[in-house]
Amino acid sequence: MAKKTCIIYDSWGEMIQAMPAQAAGELIQAICAYCFDDKENDFSDPILSSVFTMIKAKMDEDAANYKKKVDRMNENRRSHEEVSMKSDRSHDEVSKKSDRNHDEVSSVSDSVSVSVSDSVSDSVSESNKNPQRTQVGLVDESALSEPVKEKLKEWLAYKKERREGYKETGLRALITTVSHREQEAGSSAVIDVINDSMSQGYKGIIWDRMKKQTARSGTTVFDEWANA
Repeated sequence: MAKKTCIIYDSWGEMIQAMPAQAAGELIQAICAYCFDDKENDFSDPILSSVFTMIKAKMDEDAANYKKKVDRMNENRRSHEEVSMKSDRSHDEVSKKSDRNHDEVSSVSDSVSVSVSDSVSDSVSESNKNPQRTQVGLVDESALSEPVKEKLKEWLAYKKERREGYKETGLRALITTVSHREQEAGSSAVIDVINDSMSQGYKGIIWDRMKKQTARSGTTVFDEWANA
């Protein structure tokens, strides 16, 4: 097998330079023929034959080492390719698993979204069926006259500024009381006593003052449910 390459060592060079030109040329030709064409020359000179045998042995050793090096490089390349292929397969598997997990999460998210949306929708629908009554709404729904309703709304704003707001039960009781007072003394008397109570900074409506104005005997003094 042709060696394709040949290394000329320093010791060979010194030896070839010391030879006669004809012998040196014959040896160099023999080295090239063995290296590139894998041919061995027959030397008539036993000294040249011995020198070539020594050089040939070293050339064979170098060729064997070079072949081992090439084989090792090829093996490393194959190993690298196998690792790269495994890495690609692993990446593909991770990518597919990630896609599956994403699909599962999306499915769960859609399910939760639908569930929450339905729940919120049901809650809103239920809220629309049974709207929470506000304080103003309760006053508007009452049977009070319009002037008394407006004055009572002013009273609620006054109480809110004092941070003494009503709960629903207390407000309903107050509306009932105002309704009774309006029936007994009229809307003007109710409006006047509420104005007087606000102007004096009272915590509650002073119904006994309206009692004096109307001069009705036996009228009970009502508390305006401030603690409700």
